[in-house]
Amino acid sequence: MKIGIKLLVCAVLSLSIGIAFASPLLVSELSIRPWVRQVEGQKAEFNVKVAFANFTIQNGSKPVTTNDGPAVSYFVVLNVTNPSDIGAKLWNVEFTAAEKISNISESWSGVVNTIGGNGYFAEGAWVDCIWYNVTLVTGDWSVIDKGNNTGFEPYWIEGVQLLDTYVNGKLDATYMNMNGTWADVTGRINVTRSEQICFSLKRTVVREDHTFANPMPSNDTLGNATDVAKNSTLVVVNGNVTVYFGGDTEPTGIGARSVTYVGEGLFDNYWKPHESRLIVLQGTRDFIKYACDPDGLDALRSGNITLQTRATNFADGVITLANGTWVDTEYIATELKQVQLTQNGDSYIYNTILAENQMFQPDQWGAEVFIKPRS
Repeated sequence: MKIGIKLLVCAVLSLSIGIAFASPLLVSELSIRPWVRQVEGQKAEFNVKVAFANFTIQNGSKPVTTNDGPAVSYFVVLNVTNPSDIGAKLWNVEFTAAEKISNISESWSGVVNTIGGNGYFAEGAWVDCIWYNVTLVTGDWSVIDKGNNTGFEPYWIEGVQLLDTYVNGKLDATYMNMNGTWADVTGRINVTRSEQICFSLKRTVVREDHTFANPMPSNDTLGNATDVAKNSTLVVVNGNVTVYFGGDTEPTGIGARSVTYVGEGLFDNYWKPHESRLIVLQGTRDFIKYACDPDGLDALRSGNITLQTRATNFADGVITLANGTWVDTEYIATELKQVQLTQNGDSYIYNTILAENQMFQPDQWGAEVFIKPRS
């Protein structure tokens, strides 16, 4: 009985509040940014498979210290195929090799802000039976931890600004911007969240996040592709930009983020319908204390590891905007498989594509390879 009464009260409140909140907006002179809705567009459903991987241990007898240790160089070839009838542009490839990779529900794998959570906007949310769908944005999600951003120009939006925080992969708290003031609404809010995906890694060998991006019209060679960690090393080769992370950051301390610039006169990241191409990821990961998982070497030496790949593309190249609506053409192809490596000296190899009398020939950008006969 009490539940029924509560639902009835909420319904009545929502009706009255809807009038109270909506009516002033009809006559308000405030400049309110409209809510942009998202609809599903056509998608090119790519396939991605690891076709070849060579992991070579360097200085394997070195002890792992704060500033020095062994390393693993890697050369990974991905077979990226577009079996669909529409073309698309490859935007991002993520590759991980580890002893074990597990999917954790109710977690988040995107950009983590200053307090370890997922900041996002929603069209509206119920808080204590009240429907909120307009708010004043006074800064990004870091303001909840650091105070208002200096020089930020506040603006009104249709929608609400939210922050979910996680502990050990589980939703811990939810904060909401209530017209410029952040409030803890944990347990009081009802909001539709997008699917959150995160993976836990055990004994990681290598990780790389590779983006195919247009050059920035400035001297910032990385653009918005990555935030450079402390003690990181920047390497630029033939238009490829790679950052190898150091410092004491986890989990980015065990991986690299790299960029291949695309566009006229640069690498062509457009896949025609029914086209298949070989993408290469290569680099060296240093195993140093506090910035990595040193047990990853033991996982590699066992010869039995798990490979995970995620390749993101956009049909017709972009997410388009039409009549105040985003047309989402994003598609993420994935592969997760356990493989047995073949040891050859200090190298551990997985091969499904290359014959003994063949070799890989990289392109001028170091982004794509072709199979050629050995001379």
